[in-house]
Amino acid sequence: MNISQFFKLCIVAGVAFTIFTGITFMMSSSDSEQMKNQVKEVVNQFKVESDGKNNDVFESPKDFELQPQQPPPQSRRPLLEILKPQSRSQTQTKPADVTVRPEVLRQLQEVKSSRTVSIQAFYYPWYDSPNYNNDSYLHWNHEYLPNWDKHDQHVYPTGHHIPPDDIGSWFYPKLGPYSSRDPAVIDQHMKWMSSAGIDVAVVSWMPISETPKGDYSWDSIIPLLLNASEKYRMKLAFHLEPYNSRTPETVRNDIIYLIEKYGNHSAFYRATPKNKTSTTSKDLPMFYVYDSYQISKDDWYRVTNINGSNTIRGTPYDSLLIGLHVNHEHRFDLQQAGFDGLYTYFASEGFSHGSTMSNWPALSTFCAKNAMLFIPSVGPGYIDTRVRAWNSKNTKERDNGNYYREHFKMAHTAKADIVSITSFNEWHEGTQIEPAVAHTDNNSTYLEYDKSPDEYLEITLQMVKEFFTPHHENIPMQIANVV
Repeated sequence: MNISQFFKLCIVAGVAFTIFTGITFMMSSSDSEQMKNQVKEVVNQFKVESDGKNNDVFESPKDFELQPQQPPPQSRRPLLEILKPQSRSQTQTKPADVTVRPEVLRQLQEVKSSRTVSIQAFYYPWYDSPNYNNDSYLHWNHEYLPNWDKHDQHVYPTGHHIPPDDIGSWFYPKLGPYSSRDPAVIDQHMKWMSSAGIDVAVVSWMPISETPKGDYSWDSIIPLLLNASEKYRMKLAFHLEPYNSRTPETVRNDIIYLIEKYGNHSAFYRATPKNKTSTTSKDLPMFYVYDSYQISKDDWYRVTNINGSNTIRGTPYDSLLIGLHVNHEHRFDLQQAGFDGLYTYFASEGFSHGSTMSNWPALSTFCAKNAMLFIPSVGPGYIDTRVRAWNSKNTKERDNGNYYREHFKMAHTAKADIVSITSFNEWHEGTQIEPAVAHTDNNSTYLEYDKSPDEYLEITLQMVKEFFTPHHENIPMQIANVV
């Protein structure tokens, strides 16, 4: 090869390398954009109960492990195999890694609190039955939601469940597919919660004007819930759910409405701020704000800052606002937005930064340094594949109650100010501690608790007595005694 040929060959090789690099970059960019879109879609799927605007939750794709591409159509698994929950031997995994860095533990030792830890449970008022709803069910007949992963070649079920035997849950309630408007159901629920050491029920709420078509206003049963809470020496707090037109100003209006209408009831919950000051010397109403990240911190500031244009601070409607911490950055956003605390909600370990127990000590330390309430959410497990049939990767086995116990233990270790339970009765996602019974329909057999229908009420009481202080002395040792 002469020198001329050598230089020609180098030029050709250089051009080829440039073209290859450009193609690789474009493919990489396309894949990255596709991954971001997938993350956005899965986050929006988990907002199934709200009609709020769709915003990204996770900081980056690394915060949520995307499902790998599924086998091609010719290797699809049968539908029944997909829907059937795996046995414990099939899903056995290593225990959750709750190892905490030594420096975080040292900082945690400096967190001091003299407050009695409140045990609070998220309560859903959206179920209905023919006796109260013109011969039809609500929520028990939940639809199967479409798969977010366009590459998944499996065929999943569609349509709605058909109660009373076929409901949108892998567990079957001891009370059957009930109506949340039934006074007897409400009374039993409050009795169960109080007997389990829970002192606050946190009911989901949205304005009457935002009631979904065909549904009933959740506000209509608040008087029943308050009276039943009072009867069983409990309090009632509110979980402000998102809706299409929600802004900081509409949330302010919601708070004013709730305080004016229900604030004089003895069961209306008030809490002590993290650090009392001359301007916050008394207990204040407390509101959980779900999907708080949908509104920017600058917009929240108008309501949460003493100098904000529509502030609640220093007014008769001053309240403790608790924002949702999902990804790593949300704690900083909530602090800068003027929130009074954070909660983590999700009951699937590792699903988000907030739901990962090993992150709780650092979150607790952050809250202590910034005068914010730290409210981790503990849960008994997670399974939602009778609503999201494609989401088995986020299933968390109950493991004879050990999953739940580990959450309580970590909440105590992390020095929680308040412990929230996800949930008392979110049946669709399998996070409920409400009693469940064996049941079979034509297509499947429902899951059961390991020991008894009341097992998770009993475990709750055991954990409250082991790590915290029950809210009153007359809680029976056996839940069955008050059923």
